[in-house]
Amino acid sequence: MITLSILPSVCGADDCASYGGLHVHWLKALAAFKDIALLGLAFLGLRVWWAQLRGTTRYQAALKVLKAIYRLEDEVVQARQTLASLGSIRYHQQAGEKGFEGAKQIDPYRAANACMKFVSRAHSELRDAQVEADIFWPKDASSKLAQIFRQVGLLQLAYSISWRKEMEPPRPSEDPTSKPHTLYATEEDDHFAAQMAASVKIAKEFFRAKVR
Repeated sequence: MITLSILPSVCGADDCASYGGLHVHWLKALAAFKDIALLGLAFLGLRVWWAQLRGTTRYQAALKVLKAIYRLEDEVVQARQTLASLGSIRYHQQAGEKGFEGAKQIDPYRAANACMKFVSRAHSELRDAQVEADIFWPKDASSKLAQIFRQVGLLQLAYSISWRKEMEPPRPSEDPTSKPHTLYATEEDDHFAAQMAASVKIAKEFFRAKVR
């Protein structure tokens, strides 16, 4: 290898100047290549970071929806069970039947309203979670949750019709909670519960796949 220390003995002044200029240009090229390589690595790192952040955000959005689904499902179940008891109390209070003296201390309308407030809050939470999920799954998120919102809408509509104290319907001939009803949970032929469970299952399966 020829070093700069022996160049004067083997080349002329012009040749040495030419070699030195080439050496400087080569060092500049190496420095430029190094800068480009570092820039490329930084860009690659940024893409990896963005992909991880995006994946984490998707995970959080799906998890938020799942939590809201579970809460709404639980509130609906609890509300329908409670409304069945309150509906029976209201029916017997209207009849003035004996044996329900203690029940007279209960205001079924106030208790029913409290139950439905819990349902409404859980419903709003799921709506908020869907808005965030729509960013990542614009069509699927809405379609998977649509039936849940429909069922809750039917529940709220039935409540507004049957439990408005100022527009109380005539007392029925028999306890309405003894038959299948949107508002009241029953042990047999509970079509509302079956439809709600089917709707929830579809949504859960979709969003569970997004958090794996």
